[in-house]
Amino acid sequence: MSAEQMTAMIPMHRQMVGDMLSQMVSESRAMNLPPNAAWNTLADSVREDLVRLPQMNKNEVKQAMPADCARVTRLIRMHQAMMAGAAK
Repeated sequence: MSAEQMTAMIPMHRQMVGDMLSQMVSESRAMNLPPNAAWNTLADSVREDLVRLPQMNKNEVKQAMPADCARVTRLIRMHQAMMAGAAK
């Protein structure tokens, strides 16, 4: 994907990831999961990405997106593991 395409997708990315974070927090609360420091730290990093990305130029976005996507993927996996553990 080109830097221009990535930059154009930032608003949609921010909305989708923001909604996902809200849903994850709601699900965790509904399951009465105890606070998880590692998950909270990673979620904060993802939130910081969502704030920083729109302020970047297209080349910075292209460089930053792989790490952002990796953090989002780790967050999803952590959440899935927490939810699976709570369901047992």
